[in-house]
Amino acid sequence: MKKETGEQTYELKYTGHLMGAESMYLHYGYANWSNVSEKKMKKLKSCYKIEISVPEGNELNFCFRANENEWDNNWGNNYWFTPGSSKSYDWVEITSKEPATAKSTSTTKAKTTTTKAVTTKAKSATSTGTTSAKKSVSAKKTTKK
Repeated sequence: MKKETGEQTYELKYTGHLMGAESMYLHYGYANWSNVSEKKMKKLKSCYKIEISVPEGNELNFCFRANENEWDNNWGNNYWFTPGSSKSYDWVEITSKEPATAKSTSTTKAKTTTTKAVTTKAKSATSTGTTSAKKSVSAKKTTKK
């Protein structure tokens, strides 16, 4: 989702060697570790996940910390992600969140026109008996507001 402040939101999933931990934290900063923060990740059956916003034009630097103060910092190299780059890791998946559709605050009802075809049965008498025939009648329009 695109933020008004020029940020892009990404979903980050972790499946690395700390998966058995009771809780997991994303330890991160931008542009060579400035503004360092830490957020708790959500534990799922197959991974830990979190949504993170990256300011436009910045690189995300990150690593993972388990509740036991164990770290996964990519063997001392740390992890990094620049929006638009093709950088990937075997146990870290980063996907862009699609922009949300803006919801209107007004409640305007759209005009809907439904057309129903009406058929009738007409009976006609002949000298040999009664016959039935279907007769098509003009379409009937219904307009709802």
